[in-house]
Amino acid sequence: MRVLPFCLVLVACETTPPDTGDTGHTGDTNDTAETGDTADTADTADTGDTGDTADTGDTGGPADLGFDLDGGWAGSTLTLTWLDASTLGTDSVVFGDVMFSADAGADPLLVSAGTPPASELLEADPEQAPGMMVAIYVPALHVDADGDGLLSGEETYVGAGATWPIYVTGVIPAQYTAMGVVDGWNAMYVFSGDEGPEFSDPMTIPLAANVAVNEELTLGGSFADDPDGMGLVVIPGTAFEGGGVDSWLYDGPLAAAWSIPLSGEPPAEHFSAMEGVGWAAMELPVAYIDEGSGSFGEGDIPTNAACFGGVPVGAIWFPGPTDLMVALQFGMTGMGSGWVAMTTGDVGGGTVLTEAEAASLSIDATCTLGGP
Repeated sequence: MRVLPFCLVLVACETTPPDTGDTGHTGDTNDTAETGDTADTADTADTGDTGDTADTGDTGGPADLGFDLDGGWAGSTLTLTWLDASTLGTDSVVFGDVMFSADAGADPLLVSAGTPPASELLEADPEQAPGMMVAIYVPALHVDADGDGLLSGEETYVGAGATWPIYVTGVIPAQYTAMGVVDGWNAMYVFSGDEGPEFSDPMTIPLAANVAVNEELTLGGSFADDPDGMGLVVIPGTAFEGGGVDSWLYDGPLAAAWSIPLSGEPPAEHFSAMEGVGWAAMELPVAYIDEGSGSFGEGDIPTNAACFGGVPVGAIWFPGPTDLMVALQFGMTGMGSGWVAMTTGDVGGGTVLTEAEAASLSIDATCTLGGP
């Protein structure tokens, strides 16, 4: 299981990996954080204008970058988005234009990105490396529905990598050459810890379709007591906030061994703003005493939540990310988008559950709706 951080703050390569702490919305369904949409989770990042400046396809030269693709990358498009190296480690990481894009038609994906524009080469470390010019690019994958090579309209990212192509030229100090830095294209792992940056072969950059929408999720587990006269319903978080709900995603009899299949995006009234992660739909499985109607409604009595390790669990639908910072956050946590099973009541932050963990939940007297 993985802990979802409150937010992803890109840091300079000398610093530690991102903290895996608090989501900012861990089980308090009355929280009405006004984050708006998923783009708001990156409100400190200027994503620039990706416009129509990208080179689409091969520049005609020999391959100078290679990407080892993984997951459901077929049919996607690779983009390399410029990142202002001088803003790494600050509170306002700045993204710029897409410098290069190409169809992801094979694995490994070999491309000729060429030489970056002079305007994107910066002296990122003037004190330790005066005269060394660098240009950093964030690799990502998206399904390019309109064929323009860029993320636009309703298109979403399906992958974002933590190893970034970095072009280096000028005066390269010995301490950098000792780490493997060469004149031209390099690859740098972003979150390498206290030991400093990790440089690797730019022809074998790992890039997975790690934020593609997960359309299906099954929650399941056991009920410790007699299920006779009991029901099981999935209640959206908006209902706890006073919002109206036209229908439940699941409502049926509770059994000793129960299972809740979830498929596709929830209705619009199930969505609300969640601090730290943006616009999402949280769904909470709840056992209830059925007063005879055969479905959850007025007069029925909610009793217990479904728990993992004594902590209530919810199913959350995150829309596919349209913001590069959000895509990086999702990719670094291993969370992805679409349906995700997550604990909602622990103090340290929401914990993403594996498929096996999501199928081994328990409903009993120790698992209350308000937490353990």
